[in-house]
Amino acid sequence: MLQSTKAPTVKKNNLISDFVAIDTNVFEHLFNPQKNIRNHIGSLLTRLGSDGVKLIGDTEGRIAHEYENRLGYFFSIQDGFGNITHQDYIDILRYWLLPETIKKKISVNQGDNLMKAIKKIVNSGNGTDRIFVYTAITADRILVTNDRQDIIDSGNRRGIRRQKLLKLAKQSSKKHARILTSEEAYDQV
Repeated sequence: MLQSTKAPTVKKNNLISDFVAIDTNVFEHLFNPQKNIRNHIGSLLTRLGSDGVKLIGDTEGRIAHEYENRLGYFFSIQDGFGNITHQDYIDILRYWLLPETIKKKISVNQGDNLMKAIKKIVNSGNGTDRIFVYTAITADRILVTNDRQDIIDSGNRRGIRRQKLLKLAKQSSKKHARILTSEEAYDQV
């Protein structure tokens, strides 16, 4: 009997193959066991990285600046013996925060109709939340966020804000734009 010498094909993930927007809070939650249940965030980020998926950013660098300001702390976490803790997570974070990982950069127009509509829906939080939403919709890609207060929920579990934001995407003829929590994204990988 002849055996195949063909190498097994590795299936790409079912979520995305090229670019994704990832909210800063997802990277922060990587280090929080109450949020990173069953290490789903570590597994999600590792899989996307191994598949060559890159980040979406903005040409003004506000997303990169937020990553730097809010995530730099994790590179200095040490335990009582002076050793870095969570080394695997820090390695994952290092990969995602390399300048070359932010490959697709979207020019954000604060005055266009899409941004004006986003501002009406995402009317709290910091301005970067709106930029994450804007870049994901404009690029017609997925935004992974755990920001239930400002982006997903609007006070309930049905995700009213998310529904309104996805309606904006459809009105802009964006067929692939989606907003998922890290758990939802992990379940689809």
